[in-house]
Amino acid sequence: MEEESQYCNFGIPLDYLVLLDYEIRDLTVLLEANFNQFSVDKLIKLLTIDLMK
Repeated sequence: MEEESQYCNFGIPLDYLVLLDYEIRDLTVLLEANFNQFSVDKLIKLLTIDLMK
């Protein structure tokens, strides 16, 4: 039984990669918004992860 669970636990690494992808997208948006001098309201709409919740 333990051998099966050892090979079928893809959830945590997959979740980590998805979260890392979201963070990279948000970092890119922050850098682009800073370069293009976007307003804060426009910037918040572009973020993937909603920080205001």
